Amino acid sequence: MLKRRVDSPNPVNTISLGEAIKRVSPDLVSDLLLEHEWSQETRPLSEILDAMEELSDKVWCNRHKVFESEIASGQRKIVERETFPVSDHRTRPVQRDVWVRACEAAERKEHKYGKENLGIKNLGLLSG
Repeated sequence: MLKRRVDSPNPVNTISLGEAIKRVSPDLVSDLLLEHEWSQETRPLSEILDAMEELSDKVWCNRHKVFESEIASGQRKIVERETFPVSDHRTRPVQRDVWVRACEAAERKEHKYGKENLGIKNLGLLSG
């Protein structure tokens, strides 16, 4: 094959193996170069922390909405003072002052992210 290339009317003169392979199989070289040369800039810590806070807030809001619907349906009760020990944690009552503060926090998060951005599906997977 080398002799044919040298004797051909358009010989290939290159000192780079990559260039030679590129002439023979350009698609293969493009794929390999993409894999080899691809890099991703690391994100600043502040950006990562902001994203973690946003995710945590959205998971919290999702849990709050679950509690809200359980209270509305009567599955969970609001009480003035919680009593211990709790017999069933699935239907554990919510203390009124805690619920009021939770609703205020939910309003702040709705204002911060926008109500339309808090209704993310599949957050239940992250809620545990």
